[in-house]
Amino acid sequence: MRRRTWVRGAPGVAALLGALLAWAPGPLRAQRALVLPQPQGTAVGVSVTLSAGGGGEADAEAGASRLAAEAIVEAIRPELAALGATARVECERSWLRVTLLAPAPTWRVGTSLLLDAIFHPSIAEDALERARARLERTLRIEEGNPAEEIRVAVHEALFGLEHRWARARCGVAERVDSLSPELVARVARARFAAARATAAVVGPVDRAEAQGLLRRALGPATTPVSAPAPNPPPMSGSRTVDAATVTSWVAVAYRLPADADEEAVRLLGWLVTASLEPAPQRPGIVDVSSALERWGGGGALVIYAITAPERARECAARIQELVEEAAGGRVAGDAFRALLRRYRGERLLALAAPEARAAEASLRLFLDHGYEPVEARIDALTAERLRGSAERLGAPAVAILGPSADGGGAALDRGR
Repeated sequence: MRRRTWVRGAPGVAALLGALLAWAPGPLRAQRALVLPQPQGTAVGVSVTLSAGGGGEADAEAGASRLAAEAIVEAIRPELAALGATARVECERSWLRVTLLAPAPTWRVGTSLLLDAIFHPSIAEDALERARARLERTLRIEEGNPAEEIRVAVHEALFGLEHRWARARCGVAERVDSLSPELVARVARARFAAARATAAVVGPVDRAEAQGLLRRALGPATTPVSAPAPNPPPMSGSRTVDAATVTSWVAVAYRLPADADEEAVRLLGWLVTASLEPAPQRPGIVDVSSALERWGGGGALVIYAITAPERARECAARIQELVEEAAGGRVAGDAFRALLRRYRGERLLALAAPEARAAEASLRLFLDHGYEPVEARIDALTAERLRGSAERLGAPAVAILGPSADGGGAALDRGR
């Protein structure tokens, strides 16, 4: 069952202009490329983020963008290997990212090769079929994996069963198998454009040289890249899926406003998972994690947990209690400083490799139209910002996948 409730201008040129400027969804100019030199490094990371995520694809072309990117990387894989370089593709609902890791002596050639392949796509049939076979294998594994199924289920709770953003992130094996070479090539030409991309280089590089290389690929444009926005926007629903699993998988998703304090929200997710991590006093918890998703006009903080089936609803309720406690200012003073030290260590460790730092930087340019070092973002966090971010969150969407989940199989309830 689905239930939805949908909840003057002034005369004169000056008033009209003011209204138009107030309506503008983002900055008129944006930083599209970034170089972060690391003189002591031995490898270079290069990342390109494109407005080509799965949420923007029509049903008939679902998975085509990811397949096109995989085919592009497959075609240049032998040349990259000869340079000692590797590349990988990541795809989410609001973006697609290609990241290169290359040794310092060969990064220029590898980067030029990758950028040319992305922005001037020519998809060879043999590379396409190799990429298709590899992607189908990956998707078939994901489709039988509860970790992926709970991600789909929580997006169904957020968006409803028929919503484009409730599908698997970037295609399913059956659909990818049927995509024609002509369609894949057409999608690549339309979506892999410099005007839809941001890029970053991290490592032992000359800043001016790397900037020139990115400028030649992206062009001089400073118009912000538009992240796609789901339409209609997400709501707070619930989804239960009956599955033959030993444990239950729980997901609690909080919708974020367009002006969400992202680093504080990320810290909130980390706080919740740290408070729920497996321990003798929490015998029912097997694993817990958090994910922060961004899209045009907002995003979502999602807390995932694996628990004993009989404790699934208790676990979902506990997650919500922890968020409410954070909104009440439970963490302050010495407790907050200790929390921040642990968070900083784990956050920076995840970005230690140049390719990870480049991937994070290109995504920041894509979503925020500018870049602030993550160290500065962490140092600026306060207990009040953590409390305020938790306080702004409304009712979450909840999904549970497991044996006799709610006894009702694929039930769905939607409401504000």
